[in-house]
Amino acid sequence: MHLCIFTYIHAQITIYIKKTALFSRIIVVMLFAIITLNVEAQKKIELKFQPENNSKYIMTSELKNSSSQMGMEVSMDLTTVLSALVTTHSPNTLMTFQYTNLKASADMMGQKVNVDSDQPGSNNESLKKMTNKPFDFLLDKNGTVIKVTGFDSLLASFGPNNPAANFLNEDAIKSLMDQNFSFYPNKSVGVGDSWTKTSTIFNSVKLNTNTTYTLEKVENNLAYIKLSATAVTEGTQKMSINGMEVALRLKGTQTGEIVVDMQTGLFTTSTTQQNLQGAISAMGQEIPVNIKSDLSSTFKKP
Repeated sequence: MHLCIFTYIHAQITIYIKKTALFSRIIVVMLFAIITLNVEAQKKIELKFQPENNSKYIMTSELKNSSSQMGMEVSMDLTTVLSALVTTHSPNTLMTFQYTNLKASADMMGQKVNVDSDQPGSNNESLKKMTNKPFDFLLDKNGTVIKVTGFDSLLASFGPNNPAANFLNEDAIKSLMDQNFSFYPNKSVGVGDSWTKTSTIFNSVKLNTNTTYTLEKVENNLAYIKLSATAVTEGTQKMSINGMEVALRLKGTQTGEIVVDMQTGLFTTSTTQQNLQGAISAMGQEIPVNIKSDLSSTFKKP
């Protein structure tokens, strides 16, 4: 009887010791994992513009835009596909783009319009003329556009007095490229670190932006960056719509995410959501206006 009890107690002690040892090992592993995660979170990385020479990419962008004024709703969707060739000329980089496809659709007060550069028909000719016309961006080592060439021939395809030229011009395309390639911090950053950039977007009006970028995580050689921005027109902006001069003021916010290939510094995907509010003044009347835009882009090798 005592032997049985002793054997039982010995067995329980042995099990307890084994469980305790196993539990201790589990605790050690968990502590090691926590320490490792903290080290990874605190590890600093360098995000910089360093694309491969003679590399080719396809840039696809989808813009969904909606605006309302005086109870009227206007929506527009725009999809663009560009081919890109990257050639390095130390310390600068030359990026040659050309549109290969453009699609647009609009809905205004029940009136719908659809155009596609790949489709036949006179309505599609203006977009078709924009395709296969190369234009170049020269970017410095920080991804900032310092020179644009060849874009004048693209603008000429619109023909004289085309209102589209007010929105898609050299300043507008330059500021768009700056947003895509000039977001890098001027120092090494770790997960949770933030940095800010100020810029001016030209798109028929000047829109000053102040953007805060935050490194959210690093995974599989990709850096995930959140962005949050404020935007406001530079005073009251004047523009011409169908020959009538109007004054416009806007302010709002922008949020989004950029996923960056750490090897090249180029973005692979980006998404932004923009909300603007303001007013248009014309002929002595002030009309409230709200504009919402969702933009998603990819920049990947074919």
